[in-house]
Amino acid sequence: MLKLFSIPKNSSIVFDGRLEQRFYSYEMKFEKISYIKKYYKSVDPEKRKKAREYYKGLFGEDKVVDIKKVDHEAKKLAEEIKSTIALVVIRRNRLDLKNYEDKVDLPEVKDPQELFFELTPEQSEFYDKVIKTFQPLDEGGRFKGAIYLPTKYEKGVGYYEGIGEESDEFDDEDYVSGKLSKEEKFLYARQINIYKFMRRLLVKRFESSFNAFYESVKRFKRFHEVALEFINKTNKFILNRDLMEDLLEKGEDSEIFEILESYERDLENGNIKRDSYKVFDLDSFANRDGFIEDIRGDMELFEEILTEMDELKLKSDDPKAKALIRKVGEFLDNGRKVVIFTEYIDTANYLSEVLEANFKGKVLTAVGDFSKEVLEGIYKNFDAQYKYQEDRYQILLATDKISEGFNLNRAGVVINYDIPWNPVRVIQRVGRINRIGKKVYDEIYIVNFFPTEKGADFVRSREIAAMKMFMIHNVLGEDAKIFSPDEEPQPSELYSRINRYSEDGDEDFYSKVRKEFNELKEKYGDVVRRLERLPNRIKVAKRGNENELMVFVRRDKELFVGYKRYDGSLPVYSNFEEVYDKIKASPNEPLLELSNNFWENYLILLEKRNYERSGKVSLNKVAQKAVNLLESLLKVDDENIRTISKFIKDLIEDIIDYGTLSNYTLSRIVEMDNYYQKRDFRSIHDELVKLKNELG
Repeated sequence: MLKLFSIPKNSSIVFDGRLEQRFYSYEMKFEKISYIKKYYKSVDPEKRKKAREYYKGLFGEDKVVDIKKVDHEAKKLAEEIKSTIALVVIRRNRLDLKNYEDKVDLPEVKDPQELFFELTPEQSEFYDKVIKTFQPLDEGGRFKGAIYLPTKYEKGVGYYEGIGEESDEFDDEDYVSGKLSKEEKFLYARQINIYKFMRRLLVKRFESSFNAFYESVKRFKRFHEVALEFINKTNKFILNRDLMEDLLEKGEDSEIFEILESYERDLENGNIKRDSYKVFDLDSFANRDGFIEDIRGDMELFEEILTEMDELKLKSDDPKAKALIRKVGEFLDNGRKVVIFTEYIDTANYLSEVLEANFKGKVLTAVGDFSKEVLEGIYKNFDAQYKYQEDRYQILLATDKISEGFNLNRAGVVINYDIPWNPVRVIQRVGRINRIGKKVYDEIYIVNFFPTEKGADFVRSREIAAMKMFMIHNVLGEDAKIFSPDEEPQPSELYSRINRYSEDGDEDFYSKVRKEFNELKEKYGDVVRRLERLPNRIKVAKRGNENELMVFVRRDKELFVGYKRYDGSLPVYSNFEEVYDKIKASPNEPLLELSNNFWENYLILLEKRNYERSGKVSLNKVAQKAVNLLESLLKVDDENIRTISKFIKDLIEDIIDYGTLSNYTLSRIVEMDNYYQKRDFRSIHDELVKLKNELG
């Protein structure tokens, strides 16, 4: 993107002009950090070894990877990139706008409201039972997931919850003794990940909606029935490798079930000839009977859940849906339009019927692919800046498909029907109604749903909800983004964070500096006026924590910083934000004499070639081929080429020193090699003239 505004190899937004090299070094560092984070616990010893080599290269430590250090380095890299592009990027969050001298009128987003839906003691007990059912097996879980783990039964290996692509827990005797080949280890790791994915999917659907969970369990039961029927007919089982990849990549729940239904149809039809299918012969299974028994056991488990839900009337007399109806009615009575978000299409379809029955004609449901009519309904009824306004709909029910890219600021409430376990999702949802532009409400509300028991007071309801959410959080594991990896989750803190909203982040550095400077102008106006009369080049010294030197170079409106320690190390490029606290001084800060080392280091800082380099950026393959061809053309004794030799030299100079030519243009030059091989210099001449005219 920066190439649109700046010359990559001679850019004005960095002091030495070497923007491309700087981003090359960023890219190399980012790739190493990413590799470490992904593979430092890999099942593949070669990948683990490479991750540790990268770690040693970055931190100089030949020891076990400290992931906290890696995360800190990633944060530093992000700050450095942000600083580099600060000259061409304007970024202001709402905290900056609130403190802006020309006040921007924004609504206040209130902390989320807790909406408790009441369960009977029997329903509450069942709620906990379902969550425990889908816990890891070693924690009392009952869902075996045999259908997703055929390798476990084929090879007779143990199942360990920690096993996965990014775990090193394969160093178990099952694997050391050779029960699994390297390929089988990888396949089994994928199967474990699918099994964990399915467990978590069911738990998240249960938290979302009893109805959605009920329908999901019915589908899972049907899928197991078809698989068992296929096994009984053929004595074989098939696993779709592509399905394993797709399931982990798909975000929409409708896509997930489409994949499963396609797999189910293939089982029903006996279609086992696809290249992506691995066929398991049950006669070769080390634990054939256990495989079939566990599939049957999961089917019975699903039937048990469905029966209990019917008996407890969780589907037919849904307490959560009832609580929603009451709360929505209150908001509508107070003149507020409402946006209801759910992660799952099944939940949305169910709620659409419930809401329409209670608020007839006032509900717009936006799920799946939006029709033109639905889009018009969203714009006209919920976008305050749309030119055509109407007031037909008061309630918008949607999945996260509309959590980005829509203005919904005629609504004053966001209701999260299911808990968004990723805090970024909440910010995106609320951001639809908290728009900069046309303010509709002074305050914006967020509502989160939590289960409690009938008769519990507010404090007890919070305790019940916190424990149930904590149980769900433990099942979801890394799928929940509430805590960082180094934090120890606690029920009360989890509940508190779910019910906390913050999108402001840190105030922009330059906003803070501007505010501080304005305060100084008010307090010490005479000092500021004297500063304005100072000469262009001044040198000052103050007491600091270490012996160091900073040189500030102003080029037009940009400020560049060279930094060097007095320890013999090479100078590096820094930025104003990094050194700001080092140079800040109070009015009574004593002025020091320049040190004996000043001039030597000052001259080093002024010379660009002295700065620490991050390695030479070589040309990419296409660019190098283009240069090779162009240089070969300059050696040709042909009149056609001589007439455009100046343009050929310009092209070479651009590729090597500036890098402004697109890959498409470079490819066109490389394609001229076909003419070169035939010594068709006239055609090369014509192509280059055409290119010159296009470039201008």
